[in-house]
Amino acid sequence: MCDLNRLRKFLGLPGPERWLLVRALALLTVVRFGLWLLPFSTVHRLLSKLMGDDDAGGQRELPVERRIWAVRTASRCFPPASCLTQALAAQVLLASAGIGACVQIGVSKVKSEALEAHAWLEKDGEILLGGSEADKRYARLFSFAAERGNF
Repeated sequence: MCDLNRLRKFLGLPGPERWLLVRALALLTVVRFGLWLLPFSTVHRLLSKLMGDDDAGGQRELPVERRIWAVRTASRCFPPASCLTQALAAQVLLASAGIGACVQIGVSKVKSEALEAHAWLEKDGEILLGGSEADKRYARLFSFAAERGNF
């Protein structure tokens, strides 16, 4: 739940960052409910249609790190934001600025012999979201890249 201190911090942000945070929260909401209600392939197609231009509100100039920050920050106000939800939302925010990134999905066997799945976001081999050791702990099952107009 977002409290009064978070609201004050939000209002103290520059306009482009406030708008980015709102977009991140909206994307997290759309992705989360989409994943609950629809097949993954349908969610993926819908996200490509939701992708817009970042020119609104001066967002175009915001670096990759601030876009990832927006997803991480917004996910704290939206508890069911799983690793896959966050990776997809961040991928859309980056792609809408023409920045390609790749969602990786992998599995790892845990002590109880059960499989544990995880999703993370990479750009040029660097993990942007999902843990700095994700690529070492999880065996990749598949990945998909996105760039604006080719999500």
